[in-house]
Amino acid sequence: MNFPFIKESVNDSLAFFIFRISLVSLGIIANSVLFSFVCVERIGSTKSSILVRLQTIVDILTLASVILAMFTHQSQINFGSYVTYEIYCRVFHTNYLFWFTMVFSGYILLLTSVDRFIVVVFPFKYREFKVSRYRIGIVAVFTISFLLLLPVFWETSVISDNNSSIKILTQTTNSYKCQFVWESDTFSSFWKAYSYLWLTFSYFLPAIVMILLYSKIIFSLNSNKNVASDKTQNIKKNISMKFTISSIIIFIFYIATYSADSIIYILNMMGKLDFQDADKYYYFCNFSLGINAMVNPFVYLILINNFRRYVVRILTCDVKSSQLEYSKSITENMNKLNE
Repeated sequence: MNFPFIKESVNDSLAFFIFRISLVSLGIIANSVLFSFVCVERIGSTKSSILVRLQTIVDILTLASVILAMFTHQSQINFGSYVTYEIYCRVFHTNYLFWFTMVFSGYILLLTSVDRFIVVVFPFKYREFKVSRYRIGIVAVFTISFLLLLPVFWETSVISDNNSSIKILTQTTNSYKCQFVWESDTFSSFWKAYSYLWLTFSYFLPAIVMILLYSKIIFSLNSNKNVASDKTQNIKKNISMKFTISSIIIFIFYIATYSADSIIYILNMMGKLDFQDADKYYYFCNFSLGINAMVNPFVYLILINNFRRYVVRILTCDVKSSQLEYSKSITENMNKLNE
């Protein structure tokens, strides 16, 4: 059984369609539980928790856009309104929300890597950093992500389908369809240049910076040269190393999934793949990028004790009694840091 609203080149079966919907829905639920946790407690420092909360919201939006993308592959859906079709083609048919959340998510991971770098390499300076700096950083990466994806709104145009018309009640109206602008000779050169620019700033540069930062973090954690005193070592032991390890694991998942999509992207731009093959590969790569958005809660579930207890309390319907336990543990940790 096939669905006309799903990509025809992949020819989804009902079983695989249900599997994808179920898996992505599980990711949304898991991220929602994580978000409820970080709203009352923290993972890492207070400043780090700001990034975790934002990352969780973006991941939920990414997973929601994955589900939405399953229904917006059609170039022709009969709305009967040119304005409505204009919004559909530019926002939904281009999967703008999906790509924006993916780029924004990568930059949030970049901010997290900077946060972990300062914590591990410069623990004393980390205390001097104010929350306002994190907010400025978030606004900056949001602006960069938005501007970087802005041309996507003009990636498609609405054209009249002269071969088709629809009948609404007793009136017959024109039918429209979406057409990718980069398919035309006039704009193909521009979109090719933009594609390389987009790939550079959305993936390669952030990935290179994160690789360098996490390499330094791992080196610092495994080296005794940076330990100037016992006090420095005690600070390092009490600044949520498990969160740092979690961040590294999440970064590895990000690199693995995004690299696969980028390789297919480059091969397609170089003409090594024809459009239909590349389109089919993109389908699975985009799905894997979406799955990457559900990794965080499960990594935290394994490594963060408080979050694991919180999930157990939810499953046993005993959330309220856990809040006192978490508050007590947070107070104890803060006292240790201040000693």
